[in-house]
Amino acid sequence: MGKAFSDNTLRLLGYACIALTAGALFGLLKLSGLLELPFVKLGLLVVMTLGALWFLIADAFGLLCVVLALMPFTRGFAQFELGVVTFSPFTMGLIVLFVVSLGAIALGYRKLSLSIMDVMLAGVCLFYMGTTLLSPTMIETGYLAFHALFIPVTAYVSIRILAHTPERARICLFFMLGGILVFDVACLAQFAVVQERVYMMRVTPVSVGTITLPAIFVLLYTDMVRQPYRALLLLCALGAFAVTFSRLYTLALLLSPLMMRAIRRGGGRSLYLGIMALSLVATLAVAFVIPASLGDQSRDRGAIAMLRSVKEQEQSAARMTSPALMLKALDARALEYWDGLLEFTDHPVLGTGLMLGERMVTQHNLHIEWLLYSGVIGYFFYFSTLLAFFAKFRMEAREPLVAVCTLSVIFVVINSITNGIMHGFSPYLVFICIGLCHSLTATPDDGGTGSGAWGGDGFEDAS
Repeated sequence: MGKAFSDNTLRLLGYACIALTAGALFGLLKLSGLLELPFVKLGLLVVMTLGALWFLIADAFGLLCVVLALMPFTRGFAQFELGVVTFSPFTMGLIVLFVVSLGAIALGYRKLSLSIMDVMLAGVCLFYMGTTLLSPTMIETGYLAFHALFIPVTAYVSIRILAHTPERARICLFFMLGGILVFDVACLAQFAVVQERVYMMRVTPVSVGTITLPAIFVLLYTDMVRQPYRALLLLCALGAFAVTFSRLYTLALLLSPLMMRAIRRGGGRSLYLGIMALSLVATLAVAFVIPASLGDQSRDRGAIAMLRSVKEQEQSAARMTSPALMLKALDARALEYWDGLLEFTDHPVLGTGLMLGERMVTQHNLHIEWLLYSGVIGYFFYFSTLLAFFAKFRMEAREPLVAVCTLSVIFVVINSITNGIMHGFSPYLVFICIGLCHSLTATPDDGGTGSGAWGGDGFEDAS
């Protein structure tokens, strides 16, 4: 990648070391109990704000890379509450970068060409913003919308504006993978101690699998990392993925060479349409057939009680090998889908909006989620956003890294058939990968005007 890449990589590695040191300090404060003191929380907030401002003045692109590297650590470790607001370097950094990106567009230093996908995405955002403002529980709904849509979209926009060349996109991906692999090492260490399904730093096992996928695909299907490091890191990523005991992800991973081949040949859009059509038919079949076959006692217990019962038994490798556990999980999902569809029939056009309830936000199925929370209108916008993405980059996916990002989104869609797409790390990964695809395929005509900190060569361009 040339001397420019090496210089920038060394600079950004220095930033990553600063971030790891800050994380270690944060951990010590939390373990010692000092983090519970109000003046310590306020001091950390001030330091984080000043640090972000310094980054913006000196190197906003560097801040973006560090923020992406911190994505796996945004839950339970590098976060704290101040009043009703939860802060983490990942979310705070993306909000600041989003504001900076909008400023660069408004001042004419950067251009943001809009596509059909962006129009559909704007429709999704406006729709959920409207339902949030009209919600009787606006604070709770706003919290869910913040993580399900707002933060993911800020990541997408920030990557498009600040990582506006293929070279910068590769550096962003490099740092994101670095953070993921460090997190994977921690997951393997935890599993070695507890010998149970990994649950690291309040990150659920499914989310661990979700954020590990890009690392696996980059190491497996590209030469971005040289041997022998590539083989060692791939073994680490596969190990962390394995101890999540994720059934659907594991099955899909075995089929990933075939899907990767189809994507590289321009079949990403067809693959998405096929998965959506088959999964919709399967969802409806499960929702209507299985609840009718269950006894009255099982139906009276309800989906929540069944899910809790199954979850307590699924902490070991038996989750992958026991047909009885799989059938119990399917029964619980079926009851949940049936309940969701019944509620959808009461709000078929606009849906209920995002809501907390006993199950938080997840309905364990993307079709049920979209229909229940946004009705047929919201379903159309979200479905069309992803369809437009796969259509836009289906030919560019011949490039290995674009294909890897496309495959990562496909895997999130597959996993969302039984786990939902509007919670956890799924929306983060989807929109980060979409942003990276834009930047990896960017041309000089997509860049900005001017020079310096905000221009086409701004933020100490790596190209």
